Amino acid sequence: MKDRTVRAVLLFLVAMSLAFAIRTTLRVASGGEKQLCQMEPKNADWHYRTKVDGVETRCWYDGPRMKPRDELYWAETPRNPTPAMEIREPMRLPWEHDERFKGETR
Repeated sequence: MKDRTVRAVLLFLVAMSLAFAIRTTLRVASGGEKQLCQMEPKNADWHYRTKVDGVETRCWYDGPRMKPRDELYWAETPRNPTPAMEIREPMRLPWEHDERFKGETR
């Protein structure tokens, strides 16, 4: 009976030591890891930083507030929307367009 109790206590202590070691290792490993920026938050608990990788766009992430910028990154630098269409002929004043309503003059 005494041997069983001693074995159970030792097994419990080993299990607790192992659990503590794993928890400590995981906590250290998760700190300082790079995290991918998202363009939009996935839920209300997300936070954002600006000026990540020199980009003004908000970098949304799931994690603690004020995460260091060097731990955040963009998979690809967000681009501005496509540029406006090129204008091939000079712009005219609105009243110069009236001739199109006069009908054909052939």
